[in-house]
Formats: sequence, structure tokens, C-alpha cells
Amino acid sequence: MRSLAVLFTSLLLVAGLFIGCSETKSVSGTWVCKEHYVSSMVDKIKLEFKDDGTVTMVPMGIEGTYELKGDVVLVKSALFKDGLKLELDGNTMTARSSAGDVVYVKE
Repeated sequence: MRSLAVLFTSLLLVAGLFIGCSETKSVSGTWVCKEHYVSSMVDKIKLEFKDDGTVTMVPMGIEGTYELKGDVVLVKSALFKDGLKLELDGNTMTARSSAGDVVYVKE
């Protein structure tokens, strides 16, 4: 009976590993600004995320790195030395600040 319990527990652990690995998120691709507290920025700013952990802000050409932790993307660059926190929700990313929100949508 004990070996049956060990086998069952082992199967649950293996199943959990497969389920956990299958839910890997990726933000790679181009994200376009669709809402901005400065309306002239809408559709002009893009964030291009690469699988290697780098990001470029277009058209400014500002390059940096990013980390994905759960539903938060943290961008670090010369412009965002302390990091720009983006909240990920499906195909949208939102940066919140006292000036207002900036929303990016994946192309």
C-alpha cells in the first residue's frame, strides 16, 4: 500500500512539472502604445521585446533589458534606471504613474 502512495505522489509531481512548464509566458514581439497621457504619443511609441531579454523603444532607439516575473515586466535602460514596471494582462501592458497610465498592445 505504501508503494502505491509513493507512486501516486510521484505521478502528481511529474504532472505538476508538465503543467507548470506548459504555461510559460513570453512578451517577445512588438507592442504599440495605444493610450498615453500625452495623446500625441499614441501609435508613435513601440516597445520591441526580444527573446534574449533585450528591449528597444522605437523610434527613440533606447535599448535596455527586461525581466518577466509573473504578470510584471520590468524594463531597465538609461531612461528607466530604476526600472519601468509594466503590468501584463493578456495582449496589453500597462505602465502606471502619477502622470497617467500608458497602455501598450501587442501587434
